[in-house]
Amino acid sequence: MWLVPRFLFYPSLLWNVVREGPSRRWYDRIDDRVILGALPLRKHVAELVSEENVRTVISLNERYELRFFAATSEEWGDVGVEQVIFETQEYFSSPSQSNIYEALRLIKECGDRGSTAYVHCKAGRGRSAVLIACYLVAEKGMSPDEALEFMVSKRPQVKMMPQQFEAVRDFQRNLLSNNQY
Repeated sequence: MWLVPRFLFYPSLLWNVVREGPSRRWYDRIDDRVILGALPLRKHVAELVSEENVRTVISLNERYELRFFAATSEEWGDVGVEQVIFETQEYFSSPSQSNIYEALRLIKECGDRGSTAYVHCKAGRGRSAVLIACYLVAEKGMSPDEALEFMVSKRPQVKMMPQQFEAVRDFQRNLLSNNQY
């Protein structure tokens, strides 16, 4: 099963590049602290730093997805951006609950400094949407359904699989029962 995502990665990344346009943007601002987007290619780095004030990049990709076209951690560091990678398997997977809490801490710190976090997976539709939905649940007090609806209003191509949406529900239950955030 692990071979299928690897085999499909580059054709599907190319498909994302071809479909980019006014109705399907590479990234979308969710609020003043966070942007949800696709794999930031090297050509996006300068724009994200200068126009969007990105100072933290949170990647929910596997390492093989970050080779060749994406900026490296060193390249991000050269422009004053911290990249944190929470390896999450492509297709239907979600970040672990501990990774969600750590990523939310990074987003909060970034926002507290007056800058923006860029959260991404390959297409900015599934794995990264799980994290942003959890952010909206924790920071804005939204229900998982409200968070999904809000994200889709900002980034129409968001599409979480049922097991990914369940991870958001698990986060909310954990948040409410432990008052952890």
